[in-house]
Amino acid sequence: MKIKKRNKKELKVYRIFFYTLILLLFIFYLKQQYEIINLQNKVKETYDKISILESENKKLAIEFQKLLDEKRLKTLARELNFVPISEKDITIIKMQ
Repeated sequence: MKIKKRNKKELKVYRIFFYTLILLLFIFYLKQQYEIINLQNKVKETYDKISILESENKKLAIEFQKLLDEKRLKTLARELNFVPISEKDITIIKMQ
């Protein structure tokens, strides 16, 4: 079996092809890294927004707990002329 020797033109074409391929792979790698960094930044921004919303929800929950205090509810009921229901009324309704 004879090994074919390549002439200078073929070697030059192979080198150009090889270097072009390496350059394209490097560009693809850089593009991938750029996309990954962008996605990481978006995830971080979303996480920050979620943490802000969680803290706002905690503040709202505390405010609702203050509003739903038993004494406050009783004063509101008196102001709005609500008549309190006795326990007998509740048991009669449950039995029906």
